[in-house]
Amino acid sequence: MLGVARNLNFVLRITLKEFIQAATHLTTDDWQLFLLLKNLSCGQAHSIESHIKKMKSKVYIQNLAKYHDMVTKLIERYA
Repeated sequence: MLGVARNLNFVLRITLKEFIQAATHLTTDDWQLFLLLKNLSCGQAHSIESHIKKMKSKVYIQNLAKYHDMVTKLIERYA
């Protein structure tokens, strides 16, 4: 799952436990937080989310977590 949230704990709790149990995209309940970008404006967060989704690359997302300079460049690009 890739998305923007003001209250991450609430979104994860809702997604994993309460409302979306029967949804087709929920095939597991052992999700883990992989990458968290904090203190972004709403527009900046949505732009970065859109960019990452357009990349359609698992390796790209893994590299974001591995190489912090990639995240910094993304934040600067969509500032």
